[in-house]
Amino acid sequence: MQAQEKIGEFNQKISNFPSIFIGHGSPLVAIEYDDWNDKIGNFIDGLDHPTSIIIMSAHWETEDTIEITSSRYPKQLYDFDHETYPDTLLQLTYPVNGDSELASHVKELLSDKFSNINLNDKRGLDHGSWIPMYVFYPNVDVNVIQISIPKSFSPEQIFEIGKRLSPLRDNGILLVGSGNVVNNTKEANFEKKYTETDEWAIKFDQWVNQKLTDLDFESLFTMTDKAPFSEKALKGLSHIMPLFFILGTFNNKDTIITLFDGFHYGNISMRSFALVS
Repeated sequence: MQAQEKIGEFNQKISNFPSIFIGHGSPLVAIEYDDWNDKIGNFIDGLDHPTSIIIMSAHWETEDTIEITSSRYPKQLYDFDHETYPDTLLQLTYPVNGDSELASHVKELLSDKFSNINLNDKRGLDHGSWIPMYVFYPNVDVNVIQISIPKSFSPEQIFEIGKRLSPLRDNGILLVGSGNVVNNTKEANFEKKYTETDEWAIKFDQWVNQKLTDLDFESLFTMTDKAPFSEKALKGLSHIMPLFFILGTFNNKDTIITLFDGFHYGNISMRSFALVS
């Protein structure tokens, strides 16, 4: 079975809530508007307003425990190299509300499969969460909770987290995975946002996209063994794990649609897609 892939405008309202994998790239996406912002924003504008958002970001890894933010007012983490970015970025505020009731419900949904789950009322939202939310909902009018990536988990286990939370899509909740398909920052040229992409990055990104189109999740689970240039493209699994979270929410009515296909800084894939019924 193949998923139908669509690239273009999204002008019709989508009745059932999708799940989204967002290639978040640099924090500068919050203040440097380009085609990525335009296409992502166009899609979000076509949705009904969610009741809450659950996001898994590449920038919150825990050891063996699934952690869920449960603060009513989660703090905003500026967890990036301050000297690299302009003061404008450091002055951005996103005073979003959390959702402690939803956090407890998420723990309940996961508890029959996973044993180590904690509600964390101290941890705030990292830039892999609040930066995309700033782009999605600049009016700060939707509650957000974040779920961690246990370092000991396999892609299949992260997939299972998404699967357990998939029913929440029917309750007006938007599920988001925030990472990057290609994220070798040592191979990026951060002095030029729009510069030539190396062939290895293109080939890995296209391989992932083809497996998404084919709904070949099994190959994606073993991408480190099967995908071309996987070791160079990934440099660890943190930025690809949110992709498996979103794939876990897939149902047999879903279509995978590409929201953005392209690169920033040469070799940072900004590929973003949604599962839409």
